[in-house]
Amino acid sequence: MLHYDGHKIKSSKHLGKKSASYPPRFIIPDTALGNDGINQSKSFMQQIKTAIINSNLISNNESIPGDFQQIAANLGLTKGQNDKALYQLTKHANSRLTNFAIIGYELSDVPRYSRIYLKQINNGHSYYYTLTYNRNTNKFQSFQTAIHSNRLANQ
Repeated sequence: MLHYDGHKIKSSKHLGKKSASYPPRFIIPDTALGNDGINQSKSFMQQIKTAIINSNLISNNESIPGDFQQIAANLGLTKGQNDKALYQLTKHANSRLTNFAIIGYELSDVPRYSRIYLKQINNGHSYYYTLTYNRNTNKFQSFQTAIHSNRLANQ
């Protein structure tokens, strides 16, 4: 777990390594988690990858963040910073957009979101993204640059 202050790492803790063999559960018995969106995140990232590759924006060095607004809308993402994150993902992508991976997730009840964290590596630099799943609507709602977390916001 990394705690940031701006763009600098403030502290880090190794929490251990866990596999995704079992879905997350609340510790209170009989409390329904609902659909957490974590299982769908891999296929949603595949949809993002396919949309970017099909748009030919990955080979266009002249593209700007605004070029990605329609892709975000087609993916069902709410209006916001999605185009900037899609632009950055594309700008730092390899030719097949395979240089990123899901590195973790966070579930929160207020707001009722699942956040999936991604890391992209390009030329020795790391770029981080947050994919947010709204558990009330069962939809992915945003794709943002950097790590966005309720836990870090409350410190």
